[in-house]
Amino acid sequence: LQYEGGFRLPGKVTVVGTPVLTSVYTESRLMYPVKSLFQPRVSEWATAEFRVQFSQPVYSTGNLVIRCQGAGDSPGYLIKTDGFVIIGTGQIAAIPVIDEATGGLKATLKPSRPASEVALMADTPYTVSLRVYPQSSGVNTWRIDTTDAKEGFTNTNDGNSNGFNPVERFLLTVTVVRSPPKATIEIILDVDQGSSVIRELLIIAPPGFLFDSGPNGCGDMCMPGQALGSTGRRTATLASPTGQPLTVLTGLRIRVQTPEQTPIGSGSEGVMWFVEGRGQGAGTTKGWGQGSGFSVTQMAGSAVYYAGIANLRAHQIVFTFTLDVDAGSMI
Repeated sequence: LQYEGGFRLPGKVTVVGTPVLTSVYTESRLMYPVKSLFQPRVSEWATAEFRVQFSQPVYSTGNLVIRCQGAGDSPGYLIKTDGFVIIGTGQIAAIPVIDEATGGLKATLKPSRPASEVALMADTPYTVSLRVYPQSSGVNTWRIDTTDAKEGFTNTNDGNSNGFNPVERFLLTVTVVRSPPKATIEIILDVDQGSSVIRELLIIAPPGFLFDSGPNGCGDMCMPGQALGSTGRRTATLASPTGQPLTVLTGLRIRVQTPEQTPIGSGSEGVMWFVEGRGQGAGTTKGWGQGSGFSVTQMAGSAVYYAGIANLRAHQIVFTFTLDVDAGSMI
């Protein structure tokens, strides 16, 4: 008949398991010992990892195309070529580029090999990693296709793969009136949680700071908790006894005990304070944020004078110091 019309039936792309989104902080745990414990946030670059397999083989010089779509009119994820890799039994050679029209990534597979050579085998799992930037915390779906020189797809998932759930980015401000060493002081926290509904707020102090463990806790609805894993930082939880949402997260007055001197901290986080907002209990994180801390202020003008003579007894020692609090009379 010599009929050359008709249609092309593509194979199926299957996403095996649940895709994983990893924050840049998790990739540098020594530099970010606290941030690496949190979930990825919106408006920060992260690494998306998909485990995929194809029902039909993909040949060399063919393309792997990955795109993200947000719900309705909401934006999807930005994608960049840095860090793109596809691994089977070994790494598959590929040249990725960004399609300016769709924002998707298009990777040419084994571009230097003949088109008759298989680049991705059928029914074989491959791991695909790429850098992404969540522009919102809304629903996102991912379309994964393969193409060749002909029109249409060789494999597709029809854009039905669900994406990720990054958490919100909170803003935290820490204010203190005074910060002497080894003293119980009051700090003021202001948290901007955006539109997130928060029922529990986990507060993470810098190294060496302790939350007041007296009978009244560390503040209104505030109770001290355990150390945060291997970081050694102390934690406290702010929650309503009735389980109601915390609608006002500004002007939170928390009592803490300062260390003898300003802690150095570890990595790049130093004396930062952190908060994590939860819906109800662990595993329901809505967002997190960090705020700059403060230095422990030593008493000004303090000194000790004594006679530097060996075996001298019953001699006077002189202490000098300065009080800079109005009407202050207690050390």
